[in-house]
Amino acid sequence: MENAESVKEAAASSEAAAAPQIDPPRFVEEARRFRSVPLEWPITYGGQVYDQITIRRMTADEVRQFVDAAANGLKPSLPIFDVPDAVLAALDADDDAEVEKAVNDFLPRSLRAEIEQTSAAGSTTSASQPQD
Repeated sequence: MENAESVKEAAASSEAAAAPQIDPPRFVEEARRFRSVPLEWPITYGGQVYDQITIRRMTADEVRQFVDAAANGLKPSLPIFDVPDAVLAALDADDDAEVEKAVNDFLPRSLRAEIEQTSAAGSTTSASQPQD
């Protein structure tokens, strides 16, 4: 009996090894999912100069994780920026307004209304940051 199980395991192992590797799913027009916003007032942080902020669209999984975290009382950051949260918090007000415009264009429709309500109380980028 033990021999039969070993044969089954070996067969399953060789089938898995023979299966072709499939690349993960990718968007056809990946470049359209990103937008860079040049900063009029660049920031230096951690020895690096930030003179632009790149924003990207969220995936369905990221939206679910964001909504779940918010529903559980957490204050999650939007996972769409290529800079640390501290850089977003330190933006000049005019740069923040330009980033906010780009964010509004890239947010999924399911989050836009909620973020716009938060934005009425402050900026979108600041509202997306963890609060102390």
